[in-house]
Amino acid sequence: MPAAAVASGRQARPRREYGLLLVYVLWAIMFFDLNYFFAMKVAAPLGRIANYFFVILLVFIAFRALTTSTKRWFWYPPLLLLLFASVGSFPVVANTFIAWQGIQTVLSYCVLAVATAMYVRSPQASVPIIAMMGVRFLWWAMWGGTNGRVGWDPYTNNPDDFGGLMVQGAALCFWFGLAARVRWQRWLMFALSLYSILGVVSSLARGAFLALVAVTLVVWLRSHRKLATGAGILAGVLVVVLAANILVDSGAQAQVRRDRSGTFWEMIMSTFEEGTESGTGAHRMSLWTAAVKVWQSHPVFGVGPGNFGVYASQFFQPGEIEGFENPAIFWGLNVHSAYFQILSEFGVVGAAAFIWLMVDFVRKNRALRRPDAIARWAALGMSDKLDLRSLSLALESAVLAIALVNAIYSAFLQPWWFTLWVLNRTLWGLACAPAESRHATMRFMRRGSVRQRRLTA
Repeated sequence: MPAAAVASGRQARPRREYGLLLVYVLWAIMFFDLNYFFAMKVAAPLGRIANYFFVILLVFIAFRALTTSTKRWFWYPPLLLLLFASVGSFPVVANTFIAWQGIQTVLSYCVLAVATAMYVRSPQASVPIIAMMGVRFLWWAMWGGTNGRVGWDPYTNNPDDFGGLMVQGAALCFWFGLAARVRWQRWLMFALSLYSILGVVSSLARGAFLALVAVTLVVWLRSHRKLATGAGILAGVLVVVLAANILVDSGAQAQVRRDRSGTFWEMIMSTFEEGTESGTGAHRMSLWTAAVKVWQSHPVFGVGPGNFGVYASQFFQPGEIEGFENPAIFWGLNVHSAYFQILSEFGVVGAAAFIWLMVDFVRKNRALRRPDAIARWAALGMSDKLDLRSLSLALESAVLAIALVNAIYSAFLQPWWFTLWVLNRTLWGLACAPAESRHATMRFMRRGSVRQRRLTA
């Protein structure tokens, strides 16, 4: 067979993107907590599956970085700064095992961000990730049901965290429904949005419910079809009323009530009655006071990921913090605010990284709604699949939901914030980034094309 035929035959065969497949797998692990699912529901050793995939993907990244003219934004500098902050605190951490787990978590987000930028090079390649981000709420609905928690998952086993996740789902799935161009996908997203509202009520997470009210108002203000959006909100209100009466007031949610009593609305209103002088409000104020003092002891890098409670139990004297006469009680506690968590555990450097991440998100998210970005999205063949403006608003509302919920919950290192940041950045890279940044040309491919031309000559 002539050399030219051999060369053309090789060129005709599609190249398998193993790196892209790994990226999809890791997004699935993030969205569905598959490592915990396999460990708890299948076999404990399978809980380490995420570690293996991340190591393999890290090798892929290193190879491509050495053979590709990658651009600076691929590396996501604010996330790398957060990794630097988590490593910088290591010399002073009280529990190195917990700190190392936190460092691994931040590193995994860095790997996912860089790999996604490198391998997702077209809007079509981003569709499976977008789909998983929405469909994951069907997964949590299957396991959470009306229980207000998921027993096998360390994140959503806590009703407050489950309720916080459901606030995201209510807003994100609504906008995903508006973004979808296929009817069944649209109605699936709308149904998951309504389930997420039910999930907030069933969790009895008071902070999550108040965040839901605020996010709902923002969704309505952002919508260009306020009448239709208002109808959707009325459907959500109906879900709240029915769930409050059938699940909560009937006593069906006794397993998540803990020390709360009364009707659903009485429990919600108790948030305002307690204030910061009694109940959980006073408890949180004491924790936040402790967090500031912990930060002051190590202001630059903090005391290390997950180490607030461990460090505080050894740092404070008996009675120094109101409500914590025995400092040993701090062990195992979180700060009940992601912002105080960041300050105490990652220091000023980590707080700067967080602010950078948020500013970067806002700027790139707004850019997705520019006419030139929408026109490019359509030119790349996506106008009949997903509406870019609605996608950007979905990410914006979900980040707002997390930002509100995390004012009183400590869920910073959970995947929800990071996955939204990375997906937002990925869509920006596809629709808005300069042309020279979208498609990095691989040196080994250029050398291969030169050899191929020599064969055909």
